[in-house]
Amino acid sequence: MGALLNTLELAPEFKCGVFTPSSIGAFGKDTPPNGTPQDTVMKPNTIYEICRVSGELLSDYYFSRFGVDTRSVRFPGIISHGTLPGGGTTDYAVEIFYAAI
Repeated sequence: MGALLNTLELAPEFKCGVFTPSSIGAFGKDTPPNGTPQDTVMKPNTIYEICRVSGELLSDYYFSRFGVDTRSVRFPGIISHGTLPGGGTTDYAVEIFYAAI
């Protein structure tokens, strides 16, 4: 969080945008899994998820307050050829790839 905050603080001075990767883990377990609206409940329950939401909110604040062009993308789990999925969306992605084959 410190690195992101420092970067956001410097962005207006250097007139640069800030891109931060996030995660679908930002939603937490209480977000509806189907038909999730753009604005929805985000109640994370792990420190990882809390940091993702905090980073997104900090970025939004620096955009609103200082005009910093911030972008955050919620990436799903990463799929590896050498490691089996360990839960979450990665399992679903592997399932649809195998189904397609």
